[in-house]
Amino acid sequence: LQSKGDTSQFKGLHYEEMSNTQTEALATYCKKDVQIETDLFRSLLPRLSNPTVEIPIARHTLGLYLSPSFAFDFKKAKYLTASMHLALLEMANATGYTKKELSGNLSFVKLLKKILPKNETVPTKFGKPGKNMTKLLGMPGVIPAFAKDDVGFQDLLVHFDIKVRNLCKARQAVKSWPLHIKRINNMAGQATASDGLLRVPLHYYGGHTGRWSGGEGINLQNLGSRGRAGSGTHP
Repeated sequence: LQSKGDTSQFKGLHYEEMSNTQTEALATYCKKDVQIETDLFRSLLPRLSNPTVEIPIARHTLGLYLSPSFAFDFKKAKYLTASMHLALLEMANATGYTKKELSGNLSFVKLLKKILPKNETVPTKFGKPGKNMTKLLGMPGVIPAFAKDDVGFQDLLVHFDIKVRNLCKARQAVKSWPLHIKRINNMAGQATASDGLLRVPLHYYGGHTGRWSGGEGINLQNLGSRGRAGSGTHP
């Protein structure tokens, strides 16, 4: 296939700022891009094992993005992000520590060691720790088991000591809620650019198993069902 061409001449420009020569060059580039994609499609088409099924599904996937139908609730999005910011602040303040202390691995290990009973240790798992972490944990070849799926951390979330429970819940919130807030803001930004409608940016056959994968920083396949509260992931 031929090269699509050079786009550096259009960098930083808006369409209304371009000269006639530049707009003509852009049109030529776009036409060539479409032709190359067509050639690529024709080249790959014979390799499809079941084109009568795959082509309509691939086209439907593209249509989900090109023809949005979901109205985005900006008011609810604003309410959710504000609620999460407030709840996150309250949970952190309740522990007496800053969000930075709760989110850092080294600092959180120190906090846990202060409040855990003398016969308990910080949960660990095999990993490649830094020099300071090895010194703090007192053993090489392990790292703190602080991931949400780590059994050791899950045990701390139901610890008999409420101080330990609250500290770990605050840690979980500090690590995960900002990601949810960022995702909501990302969705709001995309909907703003599409007259209030949210496009569905899925990549056809994006996963190695053949399933769709998310695009544009969101994956609308992973939204919770109505009424689902989750566990320690949002207020």
